[in-house]
Amino acid sequence: MAVGAIAVLSILALGATSSVLQELKLAKFVTESDTSPYLARSAVDVAKVLLSNDATPQAVTLYDLRSREIPLGDKGLLIVPQDEQSKINLDLAPKEILGRLEGLSGQTQLIDAVFGANIVVQEELFLLEGMTQEIYDQLKGLTTVFGLGLVNINTAQPDVFGAQGMDTDLIKKIQEYRAGDDGIEGTEDDRYFSNPLEIISQLINLGITPVQQQVIQNLLLTLQLGTTSDYVSFDITVLQGKKKVRFFKITANLVKGTIVFWHEE
Repeated sequence: MAVGAIAVLSILALGATSSVLQELKLAKFVTESDTSPYLARSAVDVAKVLLSNDATPQAVTLYDLRSREIPLGDKGLLIVPQDEQSKINLDLAPKEILGRLEGLSGQTQLIDAVFGANIVVQEELFLLEGMTQEIYDQLKGLTTVFGLGLVNINTAQPDVFGAQGMDTDLIKKIQEYRAGDDGIEGTEDDRYFSNPLEIISQLINLGITPVQQQVIQNLLLTLQLGTTSDYVSFDITVLQGKKKVRFFKITANLVKGTIVFWHEE
């Protein structure tokens, strides 16, 4: 009987310990859930200050968008910004630009469907007939639903420039100009375009041809090319030491100071 009693007490003790541990885990989760969104919002505020007080106030550049780690109390934030206006706007791009995007090339009916849709979030592409996961995966990194349609020449990547009709040589010259003296983009000595009207003159020294000048001029006239951005997305990881606590994907309108998209996991 004594042995049986000890066994029962041991089981009860283990049950109590397990219950306490579960409560502690729940309390920790609730605490992290309560504080992480505020940390994420703080991260956006910090990033807005950094971008508004940088050395290139009239432009958003790849150097502005470098990753940053910020300590906040007993936690830390890893902030990875991305310029939404480095991409093609699904609602405002003309058909010829949509048709050059990887995934849409040669898809006449799908191009027409995208062009005629009023897309508020990218996932709405799945509502269009002919859209597949494969095509969506090709498009999502090249397109956006934010902004006024002007692609930021300071941050756009080759695939986006190619969709706009720029040839490989012109794209390389833009990247060469942006890279600065060290030849590496995203570093402190980067050069940048601060005024759309000066883009061509800044590239003439690199030997752009009259045809290339006309391509840029057409993009400027049709409001498809600019030098700055209003919308920036932030991948924000909340860290406790080296452990990932929460992750947030937030898009902010930096001009109005508002958050227009929020996802957390």
